[in-house]
Amino acid sequence: MIDTHLHVLPAIDDGSRSTAESLEILQNLIDLGFTDAICTPHYLPDSDYCPNNQRKRAVFSALQTAAQHLPINLHLGNEAYIDTDLYNLIQADEIQLIGDRFLLFELPFYAEFQGLPDLLHNLKVKGITPILAHPERYVYFQENYGLVDQFKASGLLFQSNYGSIVGQYGKSAEKLVKYLFKNGYVDFLGTDIHRANSQVFLKFPRIKRKIIRLIGVENFEQIIANAKELIN
Repeated sequence: MIDTHLHVLPAIDDGSRSTAESLEILQNLIDLGFTDAICTPHYLPDSDYCPNNQRKRAVFSALQTAAQHLPINLHLGNEAYIDTDLYNLIQADEIQLIGDRFLLFELPFYAEFQGLPDLLHNLKVKGITPILAHPERYVYFQENYGLVDQFKASGLLFQSNYGSIVGQYGKSAEKLVKYLFKNGYVDFLGTDIHRANSQVFLKFPRIKRKIIRLIGVENFEQIIANAKELIN
């Protein structure tokens, strides 16, 4: 399995606080059957969480070295906060794509971002494939499923969080993620892990059972397989 979203790079955002904690997170993932992890630190312009790619690559390389004894492959990306200047930030080596064309991005949680369809279209024209992180968590999506349908119909890829199915982000997020699963909208799954003691690790067997009960083994395995495209 491939974790497509987690905050395991140490002391670079609000995720892992040390190399020791990062190694514990990775071991927990291995114990659950994960073979790959895409490190997606936050990139929030004009905040404390906007390390450029040079810094991210240095921290990533150090973690790879520290984790070389562990049977898990690490890959580098970002979780970029939506910004009208996204493409220029990518070109300026500030934001890290996953592979050579995938961009994991997040939206404001409470207020819609104006002009989003045009921004996403422009990214696609320039060869970048946007992936929306945890769509089930945005309040305006929870209040308007039709908006979710519109973005999915436009070709936007969705990455949902494993923990959403067991209420980690509240009942509204749990209800919406079930809708996403039932309609075949979930393209990728990630833990969005920030800490080694996350309840997602303890609840993962239950999480997996609930997802499979909703969509079946074959569809669950297809979501898992989708992630190979990101790292290949």
